[in-house]
Amino acid sequence: MTTDPTYYATPGTIERIYDNVQATMAGVTYPAIQMELWNTIEEFCLRSTFFRINIPFIMGPNVRTVDFNPQSGSMVVAGILKQFGLVWFRVYPPSILVDNGPSVVNTRQGYVEAFLKPASFDNGLPEALFNQFFEVILNGVKGRLFGHPGKPYSSPQFAEYNMKRFRVGINLARGEAAQLNSGQQAWIFPYFAKGRYKN
Repeated sequence: MTTDPTYYATPGTIERIYDNVQATMAGVTYPAIQMELWNTIEEFCLRSTFFRINIPFIMGPNVRTVDFNPQSGSMVVAGILKQFGLVWFRVYPPSILVDNGPSVVNTRQGYVEAFLKPASFDNGLPEALFNQFFEVILNGVKGRLFGHPGKPYSSPQFAEYNMKRFRVGINLARGEAAQLNSGQQAWIFPYFAKGRYKN
């Protein structure tokens, strides 16, 4: 199991999003692209649950809760999919596990299967967003931008087209995540040098 998947996008990969958008959407501003890129990344991570991880826990005597955030400097737990170790439990989204058993005098241990999302632009972004899912993320950014009202680049038709492709990509990523995490071993993410975003 791993609890600190510090995998970062390589330099230049994030800039490809900005370059592709600016080349095809006249009049779009950098702050608008950055805002919609972050919104797209967050929706992708929350709906696809692609960045999954197994996190072990130990609850000592008389301890009923454990919070799995903060997870690392670059990623935070966005949700808990499963837990193994407690008989009666409750999850308080996004990251708190509660033992609802009648007695907590003994030490309990187990692990949760959680999914992650980036904490911020500043601390690095997962490589897969701009490598494996580049077109998906690009579709999400462009779909949101095309949906802006009253802009030179506004287009409800292109907004619908790109967002439809984005949602299809999310569903494919979710299916891939489920397949890659079907066994008992935790998925160990590859490590990459930390990149930086265009400013």
